[in-house]
Amino acid sequence: MPHPETDGPAAPRPVVAYLLLSHKEPEQVAALADRILELSPAAQVVVHHDRRADAVPWAGRPPARVHLVDRTPVFWGGWSIVEATLRMLGAAVDRLDADWFVIVSGEHWPVADLATWETSLARSGADALVPSVRLPRRLRFGRGDPDGNRFLARCVHRWATVPRPRTDAAHKALSALAKLSAYTHPLVKLEFSLRSDAWFVGLPRRRGPVRRWTLHKGTEWIAFNRRSAAVLAGVDPAVTRWFQRSHIPDESYIHTVLLHAPGLVVEDSLVTWVPPEPETATPRWMLLTLDQLPVVEASGAAFARKIDFARNPEVAVAIDARVDRRRSPAGPVERPGTAVGDR
Repeated sequence: MPHPETDGPAAPRPVVAYLLLSHKEPEQVAALADRILELSPAAQVVVHHDRRADAVPWAGRPPARVHLVDRTPVFWGGWSIVEATLRMLGAAVDRLDADWFVIVSGEHWPVADLATWETSLARSGADALVPSVRLPRRLRFGRGDPDGNRFLARCVHRWATVPRPRTDAAHKALSALAKLSAYTHPLVKLEFSLRSDAWFVGLPRRRGPVRRWTLHKGTEWIAFNRRSAAVLAGVDPAVTRWFQRSHIPDESYIHTVLLHAPGLVVEDSLVTWVPPEPETATPRWMLLTLDQLPVVEASGAAFARKIDFARNPEVAVAIDARVDRRRSPAGPVERPGTAVGDR
């Protein structure tokens, strides 16, 4: 595949494959792919749509420069999210000759001129943009460093899923044990997921193939190039099997592998802006609001989330207007489908 050149002596603009994980709202997935391709004339979009969803974007017949991979069921907190991501990556490497790969969800929206952002990737000298934090070396008893303990336990323990008990009394008993496990991370950890309506139980295990590794936790919305993709393709199967029994491995596996690989230049740079979690989380806290857009723009991120055409469509419209003004100083670019009513 020929790679388009930028004007003048600048480095060639990379061909970027956007790896899009989705599980609902096929019309919004299609609109997101359209917007990505509009902002990046050389981009490709690869989509994995959860097999448990009833409807498939484009009724299974995507337009040019969009590619659907085989669908599998995806369950929050488990390895299936990583597996779907790696399947999209494999398709992009094998079939699209892409230079860079960007992981997004069906609830993302571009907040930058992607063509300009992609050129900055080629000039950055980085092999990956991976916002993450280094986790402690070992788990500790007590309430000290609650985030470090919780995220490390998700990595190092062997986790199993327990369906929510049928009785409220049993559920309350597990809730009490979960509070106690905040002090006993080295021995046991319990977490309840409203999204899955299930309990997750973590118990100690040996680190085995990663016993000397420094573990990392970060957002799953990252970007990386072909050198990094080659590292991910060559991971020791024992390492992969170890992470498969972790909890929420999509926030640790790729990050840890890339940061452990010698010779890669991995930058702690933001790809997607997400609202900061409040002290008391509400069901809508992750939805973008209009008053957050100046902060989003100042962050330098290429994407933001969450956008929901049913609940905050005005935010996507406002983002498009801001991006189009930056692309065309004369004023916003008129495009079909930008009105709230059209979405």
